[in-house]
Amino acid sequence: MRNLALLVLFPFLGAAVEAPPMDAVIELARAVPGEFAADAFIRLASLNSLDQNRRIELLEQAFRRASEAQEPLKRQPVNLKIPGAAGFLNRAFSQDLDGLSLRLRAVEAMEPLDAAKARTLFQQIPTVQVPKLTCAEFMAYNVAGYYQTLARLAPPRQVLEQVGAIRSPVEIAPAAAAILATAKDSDFQAQVTAFAAAIGRISGDDRAFTFARDPGPQILKLVEECRGRKISPLPLLESYRVYLVRNQQTARCADDDLMSPAGEQRIALDTGAPAIGGEGVAFFNSRLRVSPIQPIQEQETTPTSLEGVAEGLRACQDASCQALAEGYNNLIFDPQTRAPYPTAHRTTPEWQEQLHKFLAALAGSRATSAVTAAQYYRQVSSLYADALSLVPPGPMQEEVVVAMQAFAETTDFRKESHIEWFLPMNILIGRMALDPLGIGRFSNHLRQSKNSVIALYAALETVAPRTPDKIMALL
Repeated sequence: MRNLALLVLFPFLGAAVEAPPMDAVIELARAVPGEFAADAFIRLASLNSLDQNRRIELLEQAFRRASEAQEPLKRQPVNLKIPGAAGFLNRAFSQDLDGLSLRLRAVEAMEPLDAAKARTLFQQIPTVQVPKLTCAEFMAYNVAGYYQTLARLAPPRQVLEQVGAIRSPVEIAPAAAAILATAKDSDFQAQVTAFAAAIGRISGDDRAFTFARDPGPQILKLVEECRGRKISPLPLLESYRVYLVRNQQTARCADDDLMSPAGEQRIALDTGAPAIGGEGVAFFNSRLRVSPIQPIQEQETTPTSLEGVAEGLRACQDASCQALAEGYNNLIFDPQTRAPYPTAHRTTPEWQEQLHKFLAALAGSRATSAVTAAQYYRQVSSLYADALSLVPPGPMQEEVVVAMQAFAETTDFRKESHIEWFLPMNILIGRMALDPLGIGRFSNHLRQSKNSVIALYAALETVAPRTPDKIMALL
């Protein structure tokens, strides 16, 4: 229904823009960094107009180029309560331009074309190894997609190897689901045994432990499956109890309360009574524990210390960033009365002059030592995008597009973080596709960009356009 609504909302979607030759787009894709090449090949391989062999060849190229991606694994913020970097990074990673997501996308696209080759490609993905996080980080790893594909395509031996190699709290629930989805009687007990042993070894990653706070319901399903197969669940429950206590009764991040649902008990007093709060403890005591396993006591959930907080969550807040934000606000509100300007005011020469000054200020700004390159980039690119939404249709829109493009082409941040740098341009290309008779009239600027990635994606949108829902998910 959402797709239908979007198609009604954008009736001119896909209106006339002459598509470049397919071979030209493929050549553009071969020349860009690996994650962008892989993404482009996957999109091109989705075209039914290509013969099957060529689609398979493109997917094989995508799978190979995915190994070059700057980000090896998908990540998502453990906290969205503080505005700023978390939301931006969440959308950046939702582009699925990390190495593992690209490989999984190539495998999934290969399945209907050549199922055997899809399985072969999947088995070539190295065993997933999720790094530990520090308290300074706020982006946790998300490998759920890998375990879903593991359950669908992998032989029992590979499932056994992977579930026995988990090393992060974020893997517990998806690994349990993979066992439930795949294991036959001959494999189930070995997989559960390996999984339980792996759980008991996980420690020293409080940020991920807090993020994946309650895999208990998946553990319960696994326990019930054990009982149904006449297998004792005690080794699994004992290991899960060790996991919970070990990761509660240790050094914890000092800002865990910001990373948890409102009202959840965080630190219990040492009274010796059974614990009633914390990640998974209440569920374990009430739903999982069976005799002779003891309930988890409060003293077992008390941190030994509180250490470190997340860094870089806030938006750019130094004087230069505040001045830029104020310049944008002056496009909306009368500086004297603070009342919003009527929409018609945006067509006046006075307002257009304000816009020119604002764009000049953006173009002339530089990151200061008080902010990181990432904070500065997010701030400036967001202000360009906001200005584009503000200006009335016509030449002023083109001015903003050209200025925004020039910023993306010249910033050094494009080397520091490929997916963050690309997000604003990816959104702009999508907005042009959704509004071909509005800002889409200026898409030629992007197709002629001196940056090969921007030029590729502008061309790709005409050859292998995204559906409206995929674009809207980034906005």
